[in-house]
Formats: sequence, C-alpha cells, structure tokens
Amino acid sequence: MVVPKETDSFGPFFINTAAAKEKEFVLIGCDVGQNGSELQKLSEIGQKICEIGGNAAMEMLIDEVMSNVAVELIQCAMQQDVWQDEMVIGITGRAATTGKKKELILKKLSKFIKDPESKVIFAEDGLARGAAVMSRCMNSMGCPGNPFGGNRGNSCIMKERQKYQNRY
Repeated sequence: MVVPKETDSFGPFFINTAAAKEKEFVLIGCDVGQNGSELQKLSEIGQKICEIGGNAAMEMLIDEVMSNVAVELIQCAMQQDVWQDEMVIGITGRAATTGKKKELILKKLSKFIKDPESKVIFAEDGLARGAAVMSRCMNSMGCPGNPFGGNRGNSCIMKERQKYQNRY
C-alpha cells in the first residue's frame, strides 16, 4: 500500500514522510499488522507450518507469499502512476532471488505486463552490481584533467564509449 503521509514509521522501520513529500516520492510498502505488530503471530504460523510440513513446505510457502508481495508492490506502483512503460524494476537480495520466487514473480506479472522478463532484473546484490557498473564507468573514462573519470553534470558516457570501441 501507499505509506500514509502522516506516519513516522511503517512496518518495523522509521521513515521520513516529510522528506518523501518534499522530493515528490511515493512511498510504497507492506506491513504485518500495524508497524510490525503481528510479526510474532507470523512467526508462530511459520513454526506450525514447519512442524507439519517441514522445511520444504515452509520454503514453498515463503516463495508463494513473497512473490505475491512483490507483485502487489509493483501493482501499487502502477496504480499510483509511478510505473512507466520504459521502466525496468530491480528485485535484489538473495531472499528475493532464491527458490522459485523469480519464476513465480514473472508468471504473475505476465498477467498484466507484456514480456515481464524485459521489465524485471533480478540481482543477488543490487548495491554491489550498481557499484561495479559505476566504478567501471568512472575508472574507464578517466583522463589527466579528470583522473577519476566520469562525465560530471551530464549523462553517463558508457554508451558513447561503447560506440567508440565498436568502431575498432
């Protein structure tokens, strides 16, 4: 759901809705109860499932529930006009990429997004992946006057560099 504008926490996390409003961000999240109030109950349900069906049953349930959460978050973004056709969403973290979640998310998204494989990127560690791309760009584009590289104040020059390299 869209995080209520008058709150300072959502789920078990503190948030700054004033800063989000100032930057014209739409905060979207999910909660268990109110501000995580039902986390203990969720834990107890998980324990019962493990006792009855074992770890395999729990893993299947987690994949199903969390793929639903991911899809509902994306649907919420679409309803808020945050999603644009040219966008690609990154789903990161081992918790989001293990088990059958990837396949389930893509299958569920295919009901309302054409070719979801081209709209979703799964990465075990999105922060590290982004840092690697940025460092490659910054390192590769250095020059004597700007030894750290990059194209400060303008768009990324990786595409221009690739065009230049492809000519040779």
